[in-house]
Amino acid sequence: MISLASTATRVAVRDTKAPARATITFPTGAFSAFLTGVKNYSTVTDFARFRG
Repeated sequence: MISLASTATRVAVRDTKAPARATITFPTGAFSAFLTGVKNYSTVTDFARFRG
C-alpha cells in the first residue's frame, strides 16, 4: 500500500509497509499526468501491458 501527501507544487509517495524508507517526490503536474495515463487501465494485467 502507498501513502500520498501533497503540497501545491509536489506530491510525495511512500510505501506504508516500509515507513522508515525514503519518500519519492514528483512535481504535481508530472504526477497528475501519470494518473491520467494509468486511469485507463483497470487491472494489474492491463497495467503490465502498458509497461511493456
